[in-house]
Amino acid sequence: MTRFPQITHNEKDVAPYLTAGHGGQRPGDRDPERRIYRHMAQGKDQMGIHLAETSHSNLVFEKCCQMGKPMEVAVTVGCIPPLPGALSFVPFGVDEYTVVGGLMEEPLEVVKCETVDLEVPARAEIVIEGIMNPNHQRMEGPFGEFTTLYGKPMMNPVIDVTALR
Repeated sequence: MTRFPQITHNEKDVAPYLTAGHGGQRPGDRDPERRIYRHMAQGKDQMGIHLAETSHSNLVFEKCCQMGKPMEVAVTVGCIPPLPGALSFVPFGVDEYTVVGGLMEEPLEVVKCETVDLEVPARAEIVIEGIMNPNHQRMEGPFGEFTTLYGKPMMNPVIDVTALR
């Protein structure tokens, strides 16, 4: 992760951040979720993630924590144009890749990840795979949001990166 191009967006950001990543997993025996999050650089094989309290990913991660199980994640960067808009406000439980395919008027081609049991858009430029363990958190922030307003630093999950391609 240290060779990956990440920038410090605002003067008081605590670290470089990847801000264009889409976190995702395909439906099946897991809850679906693909949203844009900020990912804080935290070393060569770790990155922090800020999960909004009302996000689907946070709900899924809370379920994993209650069961004491890790959550597999795949973050994609550089995907097809309809992806960010379609992932913004789709109801929980709706297959967002199907919504994207509808916007494109053709199915979204997906491929299986290498180290986690998830699928991602086949044409993603970068895929970061990893695991979020319930007991692995680290201080994350402050980060200047798009408004340049800063939230307080908080304990957030860490993604242990298992593959970068």
